[in-house]
Amino acid sequence: MLLLVGVAVAFALIFLRLRFPGGLLFGALAGSAVLHGTGLIHAALPWWVGGASVITLGALVGSRFANTSARMLLDHLGAAFGSFAVSMAVATVFVVIVARLFSFPIANIVIAFAPGAQDTMMVLALALHLDPVYVGAHHLARFLVVTVAIAVAARRISKRPLHHAAQGCSCAQ
Repeated sequence: MLLLVGVAVAFALIFLRLRFPGGLLFGALAGSAVLHGTGLIHAALPWWVGGASVITLGALVGSRFANTSARMLLDHLGAAFGSFAVSMAVATVFVVIVARLFSFPIANIVIAFAPGAQDTMMVLALALHLDPVYVGAHHLARFLVVTVAIAVAARRISKRPLHHAAQGCSCAQ
């Protein structure tokens, strides 16, 4: 158990230092995966450690709403529903594609493609007794694809000539 905790902490700190998306979570996951995958250890954390971790993570995520007024939440409700609808539509398309092409359990596929924070989806996978590695890998891939796509898009946009209206032309022409 000490080896597991030590390696998980070391990997978490390395991933954090490398600015890896979800570095603490994925670093600890990677460290544990290396130890378990190579057969160096066959350990599982006690149930009370897992339960305390989930409660702590829930409290941490909930604390992000500190100093948020009810008015602010209401002001953003329309945008939230719109964003939710678009993300669910996109996720549904990919869930259907993967479910038709592969024989993965449907619950794993749904949680893997569900829009949401990586840590939240991993905890949800654990709570539902799904495969957290499958779910985590998909969320990590999504974060990496989005990160690269935004970088490419930003570079392309920055190289575009300014809009013709900004150059003194009238858009009504």
